[in-house]
Amino acid sequence: MPFIDEERLLNAVQPLYEKLTEEEVFRNSKGEEELVVSIRNPVFEDLCKVYGKKSAEPLTLIRRSGSYFEGSVQPHQDICLPGSSVPSPLFHLGQEHIEDNHTIS
Repeated sequence: MPFIDEERLLNAVQPLYEKLTEEEVFRNSKGEEELVVSIRNPVFEDLCKVYGKKSAEPLTLIRRSGSYFEGSVQPHQDICLPGSSVPSPLFHLGQEHIEDNHTIS
């Protein structure tokens, strides 16, 4: 935003970084991109193929009607497949786990 003095803001928050928990440091760091795709998305079947391959070669996605995905993808070690349950990060706050998941991520 043009009205924010970047240098002043960075100087103001710098002392707070040492007070962050390990989890907060992790959340504020760059990681790998992750896709969450519904079974209704046109690339869903292609993404499912990535997890059936024995090769580590990435799958190239070509944009098609109804989808904005284009590029290459590789399987993630923490795969969440359709029909599986997804643990809720807010379970301790009463947010239930997702059962019978209908996405791939």
